[in-house]
Amino acid sequence: MEIVIAAQRHIHEAGPLVDERGQIQVAADYRIEVGGREVQLKKRLYAARDRFAGYPPDLQALFTGLGLPWAEAPDAGGVSG
Repeated sequence: MEIVIAAQRHIHEAGPLVDERGQIQVAADYRIEVGGREVQLKKRLYAARDRFAGYPPDLQALFTGLGLPWAEAPDAGGVSG
């Protein structure tokens, strides 16, 4: 959950987590404290991306709406508009 909170704060403070190509654009030195713990967001996002398919649906759902292409709802189908 810390990563989701950190990601939401990044979006509000610094902007999107990924660029137009879907590449993570969080600065390597961007660290934020969540619940008394420092979160290295870029490192945690790469780990979440690599493990995302193995997360249970309730944990996957936490990432919905963060603009991460690998965390889009399956029925979204890449539709833009």
